[in-house]
Amino acid sequence: MLMVHTYHSITQIEPDLIKGIEHLLKEHVPSYEWIESFEKDQDEMVTYYLFFSSGHNTPVGFGQFIHKKESPKKSLFSFLAKKVTSSHKKFIEWTTPSLAGDSFIFDPLYLNEAKSEVQLLISKIFEEHKSHQKIRLYAPFQKILEGLDQQKNIQNLEFGHSYIKKYDSYKSYMDSLPRDLNQQIKRLWKNLAQNLKLNLGEYHSFNKAIASKKNVNDLKELLDDPSFSKYNTGFRGHILTLEKNNEVSTIIYLIEGTDGNYFYDFLEITPNRQLIELLFHQIVLMKFYEIQEGSRLHFLGDFSNEELQSLGFDSKSYIDVELSYE
Repeated sequence: MLMVHTYHSITQIEPDLIKGIEHLLKEHVPSYEWIESFEKDQDEMVTYYLFFSSGHNTPVGFGQFIHKKESPKKSLFSFLAKKVTSSHKKFIEWTTPSLAGDSFIFDPLYLNEAKSEVQLLISKIFEEHKSHQKIRLYAPFQKILEGLDQQKNIQNLEFGHSYIKKYDSYKSYMDSLPRDLNQQIKRLWKNLAQNLKLNLGEYHSFNKAIASKKNVNDLKELLDDPSFSKYNTGFRGHILTLEKNNEVSTIIYLIEGTDGNYFYDFLEITPNRQLIELLFHQIVLMKFYEIQEGSRLHFLGDFSNEELQSLGFDSKSYIDVELSYE
């Protein structure tokens, strides 16, 4: 049997639990600051649940939900309808700021114990909020939810955002790829150096990356952009850039997580049609193979699951289910 602790803000969680949470979520979020940033971006209150096993003072499970408003569907003749205030239906979305938006993350050793507690929690939320609930589960975690075979609103999903280091060098990694893909990547590297004449830069902070650059004012605006400022909160790792004539055209964040896990994303400051995302992934992979302590690499952005799999990223199966309130 697991004990469940409830928190209605990230600020309520005891500081001595932070390290344990980071360890539990080490393959899902770069740091605890990432969870804090996620809450700040929400318009609605976020509720957190930590699951503890008897005799352990670190969490073995993590879950959170947001009580959201569902916008009514617009019809062709919606302009004829009278305005109705507060007509939005509310629902519970169970989602963590993980790569796949998992509803719950558990140490697999405690899945059997988690089943009864998750069921009680879902029933309690139905009683308190009287709203339908949206849940996303990693396929092997399906056992924690009873009656899935009776649910109609189920969708199967695939996510391929994580790469496990399998070779001793980037060259060995390249040699492992199919010949057509290998040749395509080599052409991208050649075009980068010979035609575009872009240089690779590397820094350990955003401020150092933009210092003395001609387009420093444009780059500083990123610090105020909520969708990108989270990368600078508590940042540790590597800032990789593409530069030309003392201007930065692309910024790549390679963030150091916990226990050999690294996370990354990129932003084109000056989009270039000759630069494709495949090259940005290769820049990160090349650097990742230089980092001896790095074992797993996780992509934080949006990219085709099939394309990431072709680069050697692992795919994981998930299910989305909507539990109706009756």
